[in-house]
Amino acid sequence: MEKIKQFKKSDYDFTGWNSLLIQNGLKLSRVAVPATATLTYQAPVHLVDVNISGKSHVSRYSYMRGGNLNASIGAFCSFAQGIRIGDGNHPASWLSSNPIQYRASSFGFWPERADLKAELRLSAEIAKSQPTIGNDVWIGSDAIILRGVKIGDGAIIAAGSIVVKDVDPYMIVGGIPAKPIKARFSDSVIEKLLITKWWNRSLKDINGLPFDDPEKCLDILETRQTALADEPLRRLEHDKLVLLFNP
Repeated sequence: MEKIKQFKKSDYDFTGWNSLLIQNGLKLSRVAVPATATLTYQAPVHLVDVNISGKSHVSRYSYMRGGNLNASIGAFCSFAQGIRIGDGNHPASWLSSNPIQYRASSFGFWPERADLKAELRLSAEIAKSQPTIGNDVWIGSDAIILRGVKIGDGAIIAAGSIVVKDVDPYMIVGGIPAKPIKARFSDSVIEKLLITKWWNRSLKDINGLPFDDPEKCLDILETRQTALADEPLRRLEHDKLVLLFNP
């Protein structure tokens, strides 16, 4: 692993480092990465007004315009403003749902807090895993994606939806809770898209495709020799940028 740059400890918003980050395929505007969080990514990625928590991952040509991020996200995803992805859960079956029972840092600024030991831990059933979001997913403004949810490739989440269950590939869902509205394409086209995995190819390999005709795109891609993207993975922490390895 190669450390590209060590940031000053105070530079949590990376002000003054934008040129370096852009050179490494990461464009940030008002993005917070606390000491407890990391972001691995495959360039290029564009994040605006995003709070990152946990160990998040974003793949190439994905962008997010505002909200909370604690998830693994595929390539070519489009996320609008005000989205919350993977916020923490609380225990509904305990004495209280308050995190003071299990998180020592909760209200740690108050002297009396030391009188209560926070020895319990949330079970995996309560905490659940961070969401996994596939490739070419579009999420509308103010949507909420709960922990433990898997969103398939090509899915679309309507604005204002709350997603509590897995979403099939290329399905459009909406509502509270989100429910299927319709599939984007026929079953045969969806099957070909999932086999082709065009999002793994280089831009040169998809250049010149008639993007407004997915079936023609698939026919052309079948005749082209596959050229996979080979951009390396990088990891952004609150105080450094690290080159990891080639995928």
